[in-house]
Amino acid sequence: MDKTYVFIMTHLGSNWEFISKVLNQNPRVSATRTNLIYTRVIDINHLYDMSLYERQSNEYKMIFCDFLNYNYNLGCKDLLKLCKFIYLIRRPDATLEELVANEGYSPHHACDYYCFRLQRMAQFSKATGGLFLTWDDIASQKGFPLIEKYLSLKMTL
Repeated sequence: MDKTYVFIMTHLGSNWEFISKVLNQNPRVSATRTNLIYTRVIDINHLYDMSLYERQSNEYKMIFCDFLNYNYNLGCKDLLKLCKFIYLIRRPDATLEELVANEGYSPHHACDYYCFRLQRMAQFSKATGGLFLTWDDIASQKGFPLIEKYLSLKMTL
């Protein structure tokens, strides 16, 4: 079975850390935020390498996920056809509050980042399709079966 690469496109303040912990409980999945910039198809191999470095063993891992919080993280259009995509968004009130309190953004800059990021995610989604989730889907666990089905996971999250 070949490796599956998944980009989870989200934004700062989305609480992506929680879904990362949930995904990593599955023995087949490795989810991390690498901060890599993917400009060539071959760059996807770095995601596997980072997972190996962080987890020490990839013996049973077949699904490798990276959280992309910035538009510049994905610059290779060929990866749009080769990878799966999950889009995770959180309501603006909680997100903007998080960006100002914990990320050091001014209220104006936080709003600009959030709006521009959502716009870019919408553009990517037109090209890739994928799975769309909200933070409420994750917090209520209603999104877990959707992720399991989308990634063909045999174990529940």
